[in-house]
Amino acid sequence: MKHTIKSRGWDSVFIYAAVILPLSFLGRHYQIGEPYLTIVMVAGILSAEAVYRLYRKNRSD
Repeated sequence: MKHTIKSRGWDSVFIYAAVILPLSFLGRHYQIGEPYLTIVMVAGILSAEAVYRLYRKNRSD
């Protein structure tokens, strides 16, 4: 069984950084507690993945 790994590239890094870093700064600025900060960060990661998939879909068209 052969597994292929797709290279995500630098565009993935920039999209994730553009979504997650502002959430991190907002969490630190408003001093959001731990359980809520975890929920916000997980939602940020999921939204960054959705943005990346839309970007790749539109780029391949």
